[in-house]
Amino acid sequence: MRKFEGTWGNYEQLAGISLFKFSNGNKFLTLYSSLNNDKWFYGISEQYWRNWDEKTYMVLLFGDGKKCDYAILNPKESQDLLRGIQPAKDDQKKINIRLPSLGKEYIQEWKSFPLTARLISLGTIETESGCLKLQMSKHRSKFDVDKVLQIFQRLPESERKAIIEELQKEVP
Repeated sequence: MRKFEGTWGNYEQLAGISLFKFSNGNKFLTLYSSLNNDKWFYGISEQYWRNWDEKTYMVLLFGDGKKCDYAILNPKESQDLLRGIQPAKDDQKKINIRLPSLGKEYIQEWKSFPLTARLISLGTIETESGCLKLQMSKHRSKFDVDKVLQIFQRLPESERKAIIEELQKEVP
């Protein structure tokens, strides 16, 4: 969210952990999913999709264990996508992002949306390059990066987001 402060002003966190409002009135609903069996899965609760307006953007965060990408849908695109999805029994609207073997991600509920062209990298989680670096002490040669990534993926969404925000503060 800090990335957009210069353009849209200061922001505040609204209901829950994933809705932010900027001083210019724009809102971001941020949704995070880890890659699971070649798909990302998001659920949007009724309190959000029923009250979607022309100032609310949807931010889809894609984690795959080694990198994190995001795509932003403007308010109209968000509304179009949500209109095309029937609520599930729990009154959530479910979004499925597929990653076929050819590697072109797509929204299952809106296949014509140019998702691949809209992906923006937040960086990679690795030890030698990328935006999000794990700093390893040389005296700890038994440091298991894969184990750290597995633990990270099991954390609640709010903790993962907080860690990513903290890591991003360290990137020049």
